[in-house]
Amino acid sequence: MCIANRLVLVHEQQVDKGGGPLETLQAECPEGLRQKVFEGRTLITWHRVLHYQNLTLKLIATEMLRQGPKYSSSLSITGEEEPPLTLVLPGEVSTSGLAMPRPLVLWCSTGNPGAEDFAQELALALAGGQKMIRVVTRKPNVKALEANGESVAMLLYLNSNTWLEPNQGKLLERDVRLTNNFAHGFAHELGAGLARLGSNMGASGLVRMGSNLAEGINKTVGSSEAKKQVVKLVMVHENDPRRGGCDFGAFFGTTPQGLVDEGIYKEIAVALHTAPHRAVSLALVAQALGATKGAALALTKRGTASKLSVSLPGRRQSSNLAPPGGGWQASSSKSSSIEVAVVDPAAGAE
Repeated sequence: MCIANRLVLVHEQQVDKGGGPLETLQAECPEGLRQKVFEGRTLITWHRVLHYQNLTLKLIATEMLRQGPKYSSSLSITGEEEPPLTLVLPGEVSTSGLAMPRPLVLWCSTGNPGAEDFAQELALALAGGQKMIRVVTRKPNVKALEANGESVAMLLYLNSNTWLEPNQGKLLERDVRLTNNFAHGFAHELGAGLARLGSNMGASGLVRMGSNLAEGINKTVGSSEAKKQVVKLVMVHENDPRRGGCDFGAFFGTTPQGLVDEGIYKEIAVALHTAPHRAVSLALVAQALGATKGAALALTKRGTASKLSVSLPGRRQSSNLAPPGGGWQASSSKSSSIEVAVVDPAAGAE
């Protein structure tokens, strides 16, 4: 086999798709070709979920353009070092284009190791995040914070250490139930179960007992006061082995069975992948917590207005904002003849 210099490596991780761990695939490569194939090349991990797949395709296109004759020949003529080549894909998600529309109080249980660290990672990545995201370790007063114009959510960070330590597991279960998303689930199922059992046995008293219990729970959960105290629960699933990433199926064996039965995993957790796909993960978590493009655009406009207000008089002002009308623009680097598409953020504002 003859190995050309223009080679783009894409790593298939799923075993059922013919892939596997990178170390295994490298070992299967003939020893005489291993160095030529793997050394000095950018490895792109293949993903199938929409936003992650979009980034994968963009990375593949970037590598193909970088190794194309038009791009490489322009470098050889100018003698310059390789400049950055950036492509913009319409519809892609990015933390740089998202911001919280109002301050967020993010609750991280002390029984959830790694949650606070990830919350800080998210705040650093999000536009204005350090000012707009406040991390707490105890259940916040939802009603008071909402009245103050702040939003509230709980972050459940899932990795190989979650639920394992008994004391931490009990504390985390208590805090998850305090979100009021699952606190009444078991009691409601018990009432409905008693009603069914009584009906099958012909025991009218048992039927009434179960029906009354289920009805009472429904009234309690449906009350406006109860709804005001419900805390939104956002789950994230760590996939990075260096951060304790593991298969999601493992959580069904470690999570308290009551929470599993009450549907804690009915909502899909956001997968936290390794870089560069981790940037997509952060953006999806931000959106789940309420971040929008419109808030980011408003933040940019406020920042631009602030800069203009302190400019010295008599000097020509410049603006980095795209021209009105939105849509696509074509721009090219001085040292590269590859045209790069740049999209006006205002065109996709929510």
